Amino acid sequence: MQAAPEKTPAPLPLPGIVPALVRGFNIAAANVHLVLLPVMLDALLWLGPRLGVEQVLTPALSYVSTNLLKAAQPAQVEAVNTALELLQTSISQFNLVSLLSTFPVGVPALTPMAETAATPYGAPLVTQVGGTLPLLGLTVLLIVIGWLLGSLYFGAIGRAATEAVEPFNLRTAARHFVQVAALTLLLLGLALLVTVPGALLVSLITVVSPVVGQFLMFFVIFLLVWLIVPLLFAPLGIFTHQMNAITALLNSWRLTRFYLPTGGMFIMTAAVLGLGLDMLWTLPEASSWLLGVGILGHAFIYTALVAAAFVYFRGGMKVMQSRQTPRPPVERPTL
Repeated sequence: MQAAPEKTPAPLPLPGIVPALVRGFNIAAANVHLVLLPVMLDALLWLGPRLGVEQVLTPALSYVSTNLLKAAQPAQVEAVNTALELLQTSISQFNLVSLLSTFPVGVPALTPMAETAATPYGAPLVTQVGGTLPLLGLTVLLIVIGWLLGSLYFGAIGRAATEAVEPFNLRTAARHFVQVAALTLLLLGLALLVTVPGALLVSLITVVSPVVGQFLMFFVIFLLVWLIVPLLFAPLGIFTHQMNAITALLNSWRLTRFYLPTGGMFIMTAAVLGLGLDMLWTLPEASSWLLGVGILGHAFIYTALVAAAFVYFRGGMKVMQSRQTPRPPVERPTL
């Protein structure tokens, strides 16, 4: 009598976008302490002292402006002037402390998106950075602190989303920080690898044919998005599966391209939801205490979205593991 063949287990269904979002909001509501870091960072950027960069960057911008206007064609002068005016305005309003909010792993902040030239108690205290070396040093320091805060923030949300009682571990937190720094530098290098040659090529083609140059510019942007978006799940692998930066990048690409076709849709949905509500949160003037309500709403929404991303990513990893066929062991020939 022949034994019945073993049934192959059915593959797990793809994780749903809406259930992941609902679960993320439930996690944020059940762990209100998770919003403390975003609220405190936004309060610092809104009400605290600021570091200005106008004194250092304005002379450099003037030098660049002069050369750009000399090289620009008559039909391009107006567009160049408009772009330079916008850049000058951005420099005059930029708060160097906002570098504490890093990407892709970082504490989200609302106030850099808002017009914060004033506060409810008057003009803020602005200290201008006095030189190029201090500017570079402060930039590196603030980004490193931002990585550290982001690692703590993502780690806390990851522990809440795994439904496992895992106490905070200093060694694990240090490892997360190192891998987050490595991941950020790898993503930056990849972006530069595409954008720098692309920008040079677009500039050369635009001189010959502006129409072809615009088409090529859109193609470079599309290529950059096509490369980067599948990698945005990489930080989650660092915190949930203790991967290193390179493994997390490769795993994110493989997961999104071969096992999780709705991954891009999840990222787009989360981005539309977060950025769309940011327009609501920034409606109050910075001189009004009502902006504090927007800061609270922003902190809760982004914490919920990060938690939803952890839920969605864990579901995708289970799908990938269930659909991978284990390879039979290789038998060594006997001598």
